[in-house]
Parts: sequence; structure tokens; C-alpha cells
Amino acid sequence: MNHLESKEEKTQSEAKTSASKPIGFGGARKELKEEFKCPICWGLYLKPTLFECGHTFCLTCHYNLDKNVETSTFSMPVFKCPLCRTTSTTPWNKRPLNVALDKVCASEYPNERKSLETLEEKCEELTKKLLEEGKIEPKENIVEIYKNANLSKMSCDAQTSLAEKVYAKILPTFVEAAQSGKSHIIIGEKNLVSEIEICILPLAKKLFDQNNVYKVTCTPEECTVMFSNTSRHWGRELNNDNYNNSDAADVNNDNSDTVESRPVFRRASDTWRRRRRPTSIDRIILRDVRSILDETLAVSETI
Repeated sequence: MNHLESKEEKTQSEAKTSASKPIGFGGARKELKEEFKCPICWGLYLKPTLFECGHTFCLTCHYNLDKNVETSTFSMPVFKCPLCRTTSTTPWNKRPLNVALDKVCASEYPNERKSLETLEEKCEELTKKLLEEGKIEPKENIVEIYKNANLSKMSCDAQTSLAEKVYAKILPTFVEAAQSGKSHIIIGEKNLVSEIEICILPLAKKLFDQNNVYKVTCTPEECTVMFSNTSRHWGRELNNDNYNNSDAADVNNDNSDTVESRPVFRRASDTWRRRRRPTSIDRIILRDVRSILDETLAVSETI
């Protein structure tokens, strides 16, 4: 019995030891101390970067936190420290490196640090790629570079460029919808709607001039593109001005002895009419009309 208990305790001890080792490191490497573990990924700090509150995380963890932040199209993104919830508007690539902690990690865990060098190179390659694509700006002299920038022209140029990309993306879908007889189409994909919100002016002008589109409306939730003005009448009621009522009249005459019916006068129209509930103004007008009719009937009876 004691032998089994000691064996079980040994197994639990080994499980705790293996759980405390960072992911991806061999068993021969020494266990990480808590102060050298990133509180997000629980591995050895890789380029430890400071949040404004003073908490430190790996640079890649900073990046993953920022990319998951949701914000509206025209709002400045606000980032939160996952530990103390302190807010900041400084993005991941502009936060300072914790130089002291980085050096201590390298000296205390040289083997682990060596295994992280490949990841560090990948991180540098990612940053370089983002810089080349213009998705991020270099930290150095950014204020000096853009202190006299024409933001209006920069915004217009970016909108025009984005409109060209969005136009190429949505046009095939619009053509297919029009060929199938649809008079309008609704776009609900979040990222695409956000792009349309940004470039709606040049995009709408392109659709109007080149494709004779009737109307474009956009909200933060969806974008509606109407190919023709018949889209306004979609889902409404149509009455026939040439309807032949003779058959119905015969049936009504046959049943007139048993069923009392009142004629219902409706305004015939060849256009679509929107159904709506009567408002308070409608009720007042109807009441006045009824009173006028009652007075007219009373006068006619006296005559």
C-alpha cells in the first residue's frame, strides 16, 4: 500500500514539474521561475514589451491582444491591459522594450533564449513586412516625417485606392444578382461593410457613373445597393386597374338573401403602396370627414 502511495505521489510530482516547464522546451532545460514567465503565454519572455501601466508581455502577445480589439470604423482603437484593465491608445509596435528584463532572461536562460531566436527572427520579419506594406509606421522620427502632412489629400487618396479594391471585389456579385433579376442587394459582412463606410463617396460615384446604380445606403451594420428605383417598391401591394368584377358581382347577388354585405371602396392604383398603421392625424381627419358626411346626409334628408 505504501509502495503504491509513494508511486502515485511520484507521478503527481512529475506531472507538476512537466506542467511548470515552458511549451516547446526540452526536459533537460531548467524550470522557469514565475518572474520570467509571460502572464499571457506562460513562456519565457520574447522581446518583453511594456504596457503604459508597467505590466510586461511578449511582443507577440501584445500584437495578438491588439488585433482582437473591436472598434467602430471611425473610432480610435482603445487597448486594455489584460491584468489591470488600464486603457491606452498606443499600438503594440510603439510600446517600449523592457531592456533590463530582456537581458536578465537572456543571461538566466541561455538555452531557452537560443531556442527563441528563430521566433524572434520571425517577429522581425513580420514587422518588416508590415512596414513595407504601410500597415505600420516606423517609430523613429514619425512626428518629423508627418508634421506638415496634408491629411485631407492623404485621406482622399486612400479612399480612392480602397474604392478600387472594393469595387473589384463586389462587382461580380452585383452582376450575378442583376442577371438573376434582383433589383437590389444587401451586404452584411462586417469587414466589407467597414471598408465601404470608409470609401463610400468614391465607390458610389464609380457605381453611379459606370454601372447606372440607382442608390447606395450604408450603416455600420449593412450596406444596401439598389440597382433601379423599383427597389423602393419591393415587398409592397399592387392593384389591377383592369380587374373584372362581374363574376364576383354574380356570386354576391346569389348570396344576397342570406348574407348581408357592404361594399368596400378602394382606390385602384397601378403603383406599389406602402402599408402603414393609421396615425393620430389620420384619425382626426377621418373623424372630421365622418362628421361632414353626417351633416350632409342630415341636410339631404330634410330636403
